[in-house]
Amino acid sequence: MGKTVTFQCSCGQIKGEVKSVPDKGNHLLCYCESCRAGARYCGARISADEPVDLYLTPAHNVRIIEGQANLNPFAFSPGGVIRWKAVCCGIQVFSSQPKPKIAFMSLSARLITDSQAVGPVSTRSFVPKANGKTAHEGKVALAKLILGVLAARLTGKWRQNPLLDPETLRPIAEVTLVSKEEKRALLAQGCRRFSGLLERGQMAGMLQHHQFRVGNELGHKRMTFNRAKLIMRPA
Repeated sequence: MGKTVTFQCSCGQIKGEVKSVPDKGNHLLCYCESCRAGARYCGARISADEPVDLYLTPAHNVRIIEGQANLNPFAFSPGGVIRWKAVCCGIQVFSSQPKPKIAFMSLSARLITDSQAVGPVSTRSFVPKANGKTAHEGKVALAKLILGVLAARLTGKWRQNPLLDPETLRPIAEVTLVSKEEKRALLAQGCRRFSGLLERGQMAGMLQHHQFRVGNELGHKRMTFNRAKLIMRPA
């Protein structure tokens, strides 16, 4: 049934534990724009094509031991995914779903003290492809997590969510709505970095890196400029 592992924010003021790791969870890399924008909103220096490293699990598996008052939730749209920033050190700790009965949450994998406990990456979401589209890899592992969430809904465990007020079933703190303009500005940070690489003559090395990566993951032997366009799309 896995084991219980601890986590903490960068400064250690927020501490907690996650149980049934990795049996009741999913180690996931997410390439979506919102996850990258969320990471940058919390101060992370993440490139335009770099994924966010997450551990997903049903919410009742997570317990916050200290520092709950230091969590500040934000979202990029009304009814959108809620991300939880540590006001003490600025790092993103959690993300959660706006609908209480969809009771799973993600934890920044690098905050887990035993990094080996979460196991290898089992799912990659919104992976950019050479044709300009995105795809999900590792759907079987993700389906297993969804079954766990459905079971929590049937048993009532969905109410055991550390990020919800047990009486109102609303987030424990007021959610800050980040504007579309600010999100676009956060995503543009990666494009500015890309432009700087062009100016410094590092384009060839960057494309060579992506050619190797796409060749390994998709079986393509050559990189196309679709990938370069994909890097620049957030602008």
